[in-house]
Amino acid sequence: MNTEISKKFAEQEERIAALESQIAAMSVAPAPAPKKGKKTEKVEKEARKPSAGNVAWATKVKETVAEMVANGWESWTDASGNVFAASKPATIDGRATHVFVDTGKEPNYAKGGLARASFLKTKDSPEEQAKTRARAAKRAEVVAAKASGEPVEKPKRVLTEEHKAKMQAARKAKKAAAPEAAPEAAPEAEATPEPAPAAEPKKKVKIATKKPEPKVYDLSFNGWAYNGEDYITNERGDVLTLEGDWMGRFNGKIIDDSVARPTDIDAFLAMEE
Repeated sequence: MNTEISKKFAEQEERIAALESQIAAMSVAPAPAPKKGKKTEKVEKEARKPSAGNVAWATKVKETVAEMVANGWESWTDASGNVFAASKPATIDGRATHVFVDTGKEPNYAKGGLARASFLKTKDSPEEQAKTRARAAKRAEVVAAKASGEPVEKPKRVLTEEHKAKMQAARKAKKAAAPEAAPEAAPEAEATPEPAPAAEPKKKVKIATKKPEPKVYDLSFNGWAYNGEDYITNERGDVLTLEGDWMGRFNGKIIDDSVARPTDIDAFLAMEE
């Protein structure tokens, strides 16, 4: 193995280590600030940190990608009916690997790895396969309704009683920790001011205001759970299924499926390949 190949493997290991670090310290993007004059209730984000199950799942996907690259894969059909062709051996940068037949590219976390790991997880579980088919059918209905222009009823995402109890406890603790407001002092008697001499009118000067620079988000996807379902998300709050399908953007309360899939996601994933 030459120096260039060793360098590429070292860079890949650094990226994997960075991904694992992001998974361990991951947090969703903050909810957008409410409009002025509108009172909004602040909801605790119970899904802020990944659970041990999510970390284990991300590790499983990473292992699946490594297995696909090293040994290839046979053709399979997932629970949603999507057919994945078998891999073909290839040589990239002097190393043996396996790639997709149609694109000639290696699998990675978002493309191939998630789908393969999900298939292996559910292939022996009829119950999990039924859940996957139900989610796929619901997404297909939403897509078809949007294409036809019909109004789409947003699914209600109800928090569990356990989540509600945790949020209520967090609000009470925050309220108890807040310092008490100091009593207002009695207003002093105002003295009658002397009339000020008339001043010359000042010319109005327009002050140029500098527009704030837009925030740059890290678009790297990590494992994430919401209402008992496993997804992947990034710092901006973009949410995808484990199969890579667009779900919407998490705004701090719900996954807003009215937000269209940003084009920069596909561009970012293409750069990651």
